Amino acid sequence: MAGLFLGWVSVGFTIEMETFVGLRENRAPIAVFLLVIAALCALAGAMLSARRIPRTTAVLTLCVVALLTWRTVVLAPMLPCWSHESVGRNEDGSYDCYDRF
Repeated sequence: MAGLFLGWVSVGFTIEMETFVGLRENRAPIAVFLLVIAALCALAGAMLSARRIPRTTAVLTLCVVALLTWRTVVLAPMLPCWSHESVGRNEDGSYDCYDRF
């Protein structure tokens, strides 16, 4: 459950950057950190509940893995801008890195 919540919060940090063209604050590193924590929570939850309810655990784990994979694919173009404070999204979906100061 915590893995799904953290994955959802990760979407909130970068949704504006993904949706609209223009210069935005670079929040991709925070989103990646949340994804790593979400993956660890999902793994821990799967390991703890695998003996009690194996089918449900497998389905939920696959859902979390699908969400984390989708977020990784969405965040991948932003990762070269890791050390910059701003990211500009172009109309073709590519990203440019900027330092405002």
